Amino acid sequence: MFVQTQHTLSYKILCVAIWASLLLSPYFVKAQSSTWNMSADTSSILIGEQISVLLRASAPSNSKILWPDLLDTLSAAEIVKRSGVDTTFLDSEILLEERITVTLWDSGYYVLEPLPLIIDGDTTFSDPVFLSVNSVADLQENPFDIKEPLDAPKTLGEWIQELWPWVLAFLVLLFAVRWWRNRPKKNTEQVEKAPQIDPYEQALNELGQLLENKLWQRGEVKEYFDQLTDIGRRYLELGHQIPALERTTDETATLLKATKINSKVQADFIALMREADQVKFAKQKYRDEDCERAYRRAKSFIDSVQASLVNPTKPSES
Repeated sequence: MFVQTQHTLSYKILCVAIWASLLLSPYFVKAQSSTWNMSADTSSILIGEQISVLLRASAPSNSKILWPDLLDTLSAAEIVKRSGVDTTFLDSEILLEERITVTLWDSGYYVLEPLPLIIDGDTTFSDPVFLSVNSVADLQENPFDIKEPLDAPKTLGEWIQELWPWVLAFLVLLFAVRWWRNRPKKNTEQVEKAPQIDPYEQALNELGQLLENKLWQRGEVKEYFDQLTDIGRRYLELGHQIPALERTTDETATLLKATKINSKVQADFIALMREADQVKFAKQKYRDEDCERAYRRAKSFIDSVQASLVNPTKPSES
């Protein structure tokens, strides 16, 4: 009787154990197939040196995973850069990874505290990461000078930016030299080769042109007398350096008296100039004989001055 009772009790315990294992098997499978860890590529750094921290999780492919929410810091470390979560799907598993670059600015010992990861509503924590941050004084080696930056080869844009002022100056100089060599010289040569007109011949030509214009025949007596006396004044100025062209009749008479020109010749030309001054106020009509006589007086004055000043050896009448 005792043996049968003991056998029945063992059977019941076995059944309970089987049912318990069946009920708890999904949790054991999930616990065995899910992993979560945090690791660093080094455990000792200098102040301000950057290190890489890897967050890695794996779970069944149909799991719902809530990734840790990180801001600007990871415990005491400052986050410099985050790569973002990289997700990889395998046959029946999902793999998530994120690489975070961090740094610390004070020497000492630090702990990157465990991070929580929620998988299908259950929270699991990673292992902590221990870091040692050293200053330069903590190093056993003697400090060394910072190396100068290496000179990188200059790009085409940098060469153009540096040399364009010199290139522009060279082009301007080249253009100036070519323009100077090829500048037009036609006008200069013509001016240099142009023969000098004798003032006496110029005066005779102007007298001839005045007759051809027939001013008094058209009633322009005043213009005729003005041009007639201007020809004589211009001859004195160009041929004998007597500045009579822009002078009044009285001023021209004073200049003539200071020269060696025959006094009668002077008086006749001065009378002609005064007559020309009175033409614009005269109301009577001048005859052709008057205009022709004025022409002969002007030409006689020019001929006499030319003869007396060009050939001073000839005796002049006083």
